[in-house]
Amino acid sequence: MYCIKCRKETAIEIHHLGSICNNCFIEVIEKRVRKETKDFGWFSKGDLIVIFDDGSMEAAMSEYLLKSIIKGLPIVIEKKNSLENIPEHAKVIIPWN
Repeated sequence: MYCIKCRKETAIEIHHLGSICNNCFIEVIEKRVRKETKDFGWFSKGDLIVIFDDGSMEAAMSEYLLKSIIKGLPIVIEKKNSLENIPEHAKVIIPWN
């Protein structure tokens, strides 16, 4: 089967999307996350965002998505492997599946 967006070889079959390749799947997820964060105003200029990095794939994906979403926005990103000593005004991203 072939991807419904780019016509490359399909790797993923999603019920409501159909056949989609890995690259197009990542683009769809990024677009949805970007829209959601923009609609709810989760990030703004000057925010401190702390990513709890426990070494999991979810933590790496959270960092990747965050960096792709906030392109050009002056935000400070810190990675910590402990939830201690986090400033009160910081927004914390905890890896979740």
